[in-house]
Order: sequence, then structure tokens, then C-alpha cells
Amino acid sequence: MFYFGSLGFFLVSKSKAVSTIILNRQPYVSVQSSKLEEVCRFMTAILRRFDHIDLRVPNLAVARPFYARLLPALGFTKDVSVDAWFTCEAEVSSGVGEFFGMTESPRHVPNETRIAFWAESPHEVDRLAEVVRQAGGRNIEGPGYDEGPGYYAVFFEDPCGNRLEICHRIPAGHTKGDAQAAT
Repeated sequence: MFYFGSLGFFLVSKSKAVSTIILNRQPYVSVQSSKLEEVCRFMTAILRRFDHIDLRVPNLAVARPFYARLLPALGFTKDVSVDAWFTCEAEVSSGVGEFFGMTESPRHVPNETRIAFWAESPHEVDRLAEVVRQAGGRNIEGPGYDEGPGYYAVFFEDPCGNRLEICHRIPAGHTKGDAQAAT
């Protein structure tokens, strides 16, 4: 079983009596299988660091096709759009996941704010960079280690000029080789 939280996925390995929760490829905690659902809801809540991103775009018709391809690739797979909002939510076992929503604001002007999405590995950054290219991302830079050792990212703009990034940061004390070996 996989569960998703804002810091990433965690895997549950089940046996008859005990389940082991694996977080970042390391055994995290073992629990009685009868308590698994309760513990997973708790873990999802702990891993969550934000509820949603509320983005404005000057033209929703221009932005929507781009985000309709990008957001599912980032894990926002459940379309929960309403009225004038295009919204995709991360599906989680606890019911309500983080979501990325946008609405049209004709006077919106993109600025220097950048939204950065986390990727599990440099390989995942590369895969998502290709999704960005195919979806029509603009001003794509990278992917690469341009921001310094241990920071692998692709920078880009949506079709309306909003700045975005997908990055993988290597933990302190690790090398680029460690990150590449993990892919």
C-alpha cells in the first residue's frame, strides 16, 4: 500500500500480525496490522505541511491544459474542479489531500514568486521536466545542479508566466553519486 503526504510517499509492508511502515526507503515503524489504518491516517497528518496552493492566472483557458498534464504527474490526480476553479487534489487514504487550485484573475501579473515541487530523486526531476516540456512549459532551465551541490532542479514558467520549479535536494553529508544511485 502507498500513502501520500506532502513530504512524499510511504509504503506499508504487511504480514499477518505486523505491518512495517517504510519512509524514505528506511523502516520507520512496525505496528499491529489491526491498527494499520489508524496509524496511516496519523502518519499522513504528520507528513502534511500545507493544505493547498491557490494560484491566479490571467487566462484559465490558456493555463488549464498545461496544469491538466503537469498536476497528475506531480501526484495531484483527483480532479475536484468546481465552477470557475480548476483544482486537482492528491488522493490520500485519510480522505482529504493537499490540492492545487487556480482561478482566472484577468488583472493578475506574474511576479518573482516561485512554487517549488519536491521530487524523490534526480531521475524523477528528469521525468517531470519532460512532462513540463510536453505540456508547454516556457523558459525551461535545467534540469541540473545549477543551484549548487546537492540541489537538482528544473525551473520553468507556466503558459501565463507564473514561475515554478521541481527539485530534489540531497541530504547533508551525501553526494550527487548517492542520489543518482538511489534512482
